[in-house]
Amino acid sequence: MPVDPRSSSPVNVFELLLNIVLPVFGIAGVGYYLAGRRVIDEASIATIVIEVSAPALVFHGLVSRRFELASLWEIGGGVVFASLVCGLAALIVFRALRYPRRGLYLAAMFPNTGNLGLPLALLAFGEAGLQAALVVFVAISLTHYSLGMMIVSGSAQIWRPFRTPLVIGALLGIGVAVVQLELPKPLLDFTDLMGQATVPLMLLGLGIRLRSVRVTTLKLPLLTVLLRMVPGLIAGLLWCWLWELKGVERAILLVTGVLPPAVMNFVLAEAHDQGAEEVAVAILFGTLISMGTIPALLAFLG
Repeated sequence: MPVDPRSSSPVNVFELLLNIVLPVFGIAGVGYYLAGRRVIDEASIATIVIEVSAPALVFHGLVSRRFELASLWEIGGGVVFASLVCGLAALIVFRALRYPRRGLYLAAMFPNTGNLGLPLALLAFGEAGLQAALVVFVAISLTHYSLGMMIVSGSAQIWRPFRTPLVIGALLGIGVAVVQLELPKPLLDFTDLMGQATVPLMLLGLGIRLRSVRVTTLKLPLLTVLLRMVPGLIAGLLWCWLWELKGVERAILLVTGVLPPAVMNFVLAEAHDQGAEEVAVAILFGTLISMGTIPALLAFLG
């Protein structure tokens, strides 16, 4: 049943966030425990996610939902713009600090628009919010798995990411969704089941990596969370002013600006050996910080 956005107070939003975050930390805790027993291979988890389960998740998520092309520019363009602004801010700061690894660039650029952004939008703004959040999810997914892959891999070859399973899955999903092609049920069920493994696997890998975190690694991750949320919110406000966005579309863009880093950032950093430990901590603290920033922003938006 659709949620009336007028009934979703900051308290209700906090309760929703708690319900989402507690299972997240629970699964990561299992990974943390398994890391102590050394019974699981972290690299294998990242490979399975990137090559198989995540492409299935993205493909199924896109083909099972409908979105309008007209909204891709106003809303999708806004979140991509904010992502680029965050990336530019991270580039300036990390170059000044002479930090060589590229994983934190992704953590600053790409928020958790999937398993956090979608249910949050539904609760806070109803069906209209969910539709806008789906456009955000599509835009961020395509940018994440193309530009993000280029950044973390250090490749200047523009077409290289488009040969990866993640990007292929995203492009195929968008194509099927746009033409509204009916797919065979067995194919949909297969991609659904395969995709459902993605989030638990990513969180297990995150917990395993957190086992090796040292206190000395906290400064850069916390700075990354700041670079994720502050430029993201400012860029969202600027985009809304330029394109005169109001109402739900404006609210979704601004909320996206303060979402924590996506767990997929950790998986990509792990796969390319680009500071996965720092990325894991940034995701952890970003998620905790968002428990306060998101209700506060929603209260401000009224």
